[in-house]
Amino acid sequence: MHASPRSFGHVDGGAEAVCRALVRTCGTVMMLAGSDDVTRLPAPLSLVRAHNAHVMS
Repeated sequence: MHASPRSFGHVDGGAEAVCRALVRTCGTVMMLAGSDDVTRLPAPLSLVRAHNAHVMS
């Protein structure tokens, strides 16, 4: 899942309730940390995918 917390609208219990529901439903929840590109270099063309899709090999 990738969403802005605002996209949920009002949730009783706030962000903590959303996180608890995800853990209860999915088991494991992983979050990105420090995902900003600090190199400012364009990605190689072989890695660029339409709509940021990732092709699993």
